[in-house]
Amino acid sequence: MKKIISFLIVSALCISFVFAASSAEKLYGDFSTAINNGDLNSAMKRYSELETRVAKEKSNATSSIEKAIKKNNSELYYSSLADLKRLNSYTISKEESDAFLATALANNDSTALSWLYDNSPYYRPTLTFSVSSNSKGRVSRYTSSISTAPGSEITLPTGDDLNVSTIINGQLQGWSIDKEEVTYKPGEKIVMPATDQTLYAVFASGVTFKDSETGIDEFILANQGDEIEITEPSKDGMIFEGWYDSASGLYIAPGVESWSVKGNGASFEALWKALSISTLSTGSYSVNALPTQTQIPLTISIENNGSENLEGLKFEVTTSDDSITLIDNTAYSRILRSGSKVNFTGIKLVAPNSASGKTIDLDVKVTDNEGTIFSTTFNVKFK
Repeated sequence: MKKIISFLIVSALCISFVFAASSAEKLYGDFSTAINNGDLNSAMKRYSELETRVAKEKSNATSSIEKAIKKNNSELYYSSLADLKRLNSYTISKEESDAFLATALANNDSTALSWLYDNSPYYRPTLTFSVSSNSKGRVSRYTSSISTAPGSEITLPTGDDLNVSTIINGQLQGWSIDKEEVTYKPGEKIVMPATDQTLYAVFASGVTFKDSETGIDEFILANQGDEIEITEPSKDGMIFEGWYDSASGLYIAPGVESWSVKGNGASFEALWKALSISTLSTGSYSVNALPTQTQIPLTISIENNGSENLEGLKFEVTTSDDSITLIDNTAYSRILRSGSKVNFTGIKLVAPNSASGKTIDLDVKVTDNEGTIFSTTFNVKFK
């Protein structure tokens, strides 16, 4: 009787495995049929059901393998391994992926495209950027590419991103799908296409002038040897230092009114010197109620908000009031890079009792190694 019961249990287990495998196989068959019939909604639904079924049966097969090892049951072990192998085969094939894609494109179904990208290892649309460079009659080409989900936002490369010589290539006008006309502007945001596409860089001979401080962004069509007029920008509190093309090293000094175009052009950025002497701190004391006969610590905040590094800086604080003493009122700095800040510290101010109730000026002057002077005046009052 026990043998009969054992036989029935083993038979039941075998039947359950066969049923499970056939269930997954049926779902996979339904998935493939739905794709062939162009019914993508059913295909996606069946695939989701298939994944759930496969995950459950993989867990069961793994448990059976563990039991088989413990009981030294080789028949169950190899049978369970075969189940795992079969379950691993229920994935989207290259042919199914291509057929699914074709139907999704025909129906303009963005939801189906996103689903396919998430579930198929064979669907990875690529956007390629093709750039041709012509130097002394020798044409060189290179490409870069990006692969991401269809419908994602893509920012197209600018001329600065390409890092090509404007003298050799000219100015990047944009990106073309036919190698002729500009389809998209540099830096434009576009949607990632659903299939592999190539965009070709379109260049034109000319000169660009850009300046973020004054908002200048001008492109002048010009050929080698053409004379173009130079406009000099101005802005309060800043000193214009000329135009510079970092790719070629070309420089146009302040005061130059015209320039002869070199090669296929250049891309110039404005250079500025600017220094902000922003705040004066008097430690724990109020600037409007300073004590006399006390050493008052001074801290002055300074920031280079120009595009040029400032070198060989001398900091100095002075006052026209002869009764005021300033201790350690000078300092030096080798370099203050663009965008950097520094605190001028260590200065002590001492005023006699006779300064009570007086307001005095503190003049702050910063001089660089080219003799450029930046200055401001702070007012402090003694109680």
